[in-house]
Amino acid sequence: MTQQNKIAFFGTSHTYGDCEEGISAGADLFKYLETPWPEIFAKKLDKEFYNFGIGGADNMTMLDSILEAFSQGTMDEVDTVILEPRLSFDTVKVPYDNIGYERNWSEDKAIKHWIDHARHTKVADPIMPMPLSEKLWVRFALMDLKNPDAFSRRIKGTYKGPTYEKTLVDEDIKKYVELEKLFVSNSKYLQYLNLQFIKNVYLLCKSNDIKFYWLNWESQAWEKFTPFFEQDNNLMELNITPSKCVTSYMDKDVPGNIKDWQCSCGHFNQKAQDYIAQYLLQGYNERTNN
Repeated sequence: MTQQNKIAFFGTSHTYGDCEEGISAGADLFKYLETPWPEIFAKKLDKEFYNFGIGGADNMTMLDSILEAFSQGTMDEVDTVILEPRLSFDTVKVPYDNIGYERNWSEDKAIKHWIDHARHTKVADPIMPMPLSEKLWVRFALMDLKNPDAFSRRIKGTYKGPTYEKTLVDEDIKKYVELEKLFVSNSKYLQYLNLQFIKNVYLLCKSNDIKFYWLNWESQAWEKFTPFFEQDNNLMELNITPSKCVTSYMDKDVPGNIKDWQCSCGHFNQKAQDYIAQYLLQGYNERTNN
């Protein structure tokens, strides 16, 4: 495999650069930062880059996109991967064919958001890989269950059962998501799955002679489970946030109130991106001895 001077970032909305106060390529698309931290990070290293961040993604969705990038040959141009895994149980997925709803397969915001993820080109790029899994399930966070409108937007489908049963079905979905969150969040089981995900991506990169590093964005249960994670010391040595997660760094180490660095949707705003890139570059340089 011929390697070139490109770095690929995989992660969630924090990597992609979601920001309600940012810009958009069109009125029907989600808003995003003009210059997210991966772009700053790559330019500091004098590298071209791919930003494969997906808003709301969990680790399985990221794995889908990573495998697609490899299968389509995109990774032939990459010599380094930076992974922002989901370390907290942030979303629950429910397959459409299990809930009495039928997915609207037309191009909606979620799909356009993925196509528009080509932040390295600044233009929509439908050739880039889109995880098919994004079309097959409803992805909920607890915050979506508190607002009927948000709940309906998440489903993005038509209920096919009897109308009088829809309310009962929706309530069952909400209870399921709440229980799933309650029993899985901050569990050793979840940390083991996280460990295996990171390890698998590392081994995939290693087999293709690609350097691999990962980071902890916001897991507040990190200290509780670090000893469990350290069973694989090699992976811990590839973590570019070994002392604290990005959120804690922005809260404790950056002057001012953390709210000054957040947009209305809770993501870090454009002003925060330089600080985030600086912190992650420090960890990266320590790991690579640059």
